[in-house]
Amino acid sequence: MDYKLVIGLIVAIIVVILVVVQLQIRKQYDLESPLPPDAAASNISRAIGGGVALFDAAGDLSIPFNGGILSVALEPVGTGSNLHVWLSQYNFISANGFQVLAYKGKVSKIRRAVSGS
Repeated sequence: MDYKLVIGLIVAIIVVILVVVQLQIRKQYDLESPLPPDAAASNISRAIGGGVALFDAAGDLSIPFNGGILSVALEPVGTGSNLHVWLSQYNFISANGFQVLAYKGKVSKIRRAVSGS
């Protein structure tokens, strides 16, 4: 058995995992809601945990997330709103799979909160 090949495969697998984690933690989500922006922001604040979500100077909803900030931009469209969700401040280099799952979980909570049902 060629040990250089095995080590090369292990290194390649680790690099692929790191790239996938980086792509997932940097992913930005665009959501639609039948709720107006004020109602959507209120629902998001309640779903995330009352009192932790604040509006920043740019007018985006800022939510603390594992030492970083998850931002939600709300844009009125007709009778509803469009939402743009992303991690605006985060230590991306040290991200791991568990943090990716936590990020996707928060986005899922936001999606449920603004679904309007």
